[in-house]
Amino acid sequence: MDHHKIILTRIKSKIGDSKIIELITKFIKAGYIDPVKNKTLVSYNLGTPQGGMLSPLLANIVLHELDKFMDNYTKQNFLKEGNKINSIYTKLARQRGGSIDPVERVKILRKMRLTRRTLITDPNLPLKRIEYIRYADDFIVLVSGSIQDAKNIQQLINNFLKSNCGLELNMEKSVISNMLNEKWSFLGADIRKLRAKPE
Repeated sequence: MDHHKIILTRIKSKIGDSKIIELITKFIKAGYIDPVKNKTLVSYNLGTPQGGMLSPLLANIVLHELDKFMDNYTKQNFLKEGNKINSIYTKLARQRGGSIDPVERVKILRKMRLTRRTLITDPNLPLKRIEYIRYADDFIVLVSGSIQDAKNIQQLINNFLKSNCGLELNMEKSVISNMLNEKWSFLGADIRKLRAKPE
């Protein structure tokens, strides 16, 4: 099945009005004008035009399948429970949340960064976690694990998008970073892990 047919199938499963489907199909077929080459580029086989007003809505409809897949994959393959929350960390978090003094909040935050959030109750449990965050057609996957874990998940997501959503990852933009010593960009913001003892 062609990519655009998979996309339209997903959209039709959520929208029953034939007139709306017809408008969406025309929107996808319309393409966009390349300001440099001054010619129309048809994106029918590639999805919705970047920056189009319907693009975020259509992305949410189509990528909802990825949301469900990642939720299920996380529950089955990565540690979500099994380690108890450290009561000291919880107490500090409550103190910080209840304080309106900015100086005190910074002091408490420093203590929190030096305190383990979880207590290891079973040494045989894998110390792996995964967090998946999506906004429209941009998403990030945070993995507490090995570089191979990250590569496996990247390939798994790419395969799922191709076979179930009619999409595929842009491998030039899909990078794997080590959050301990590298920064990465998400939604136009540069993100990096804060040091426990900032210099």
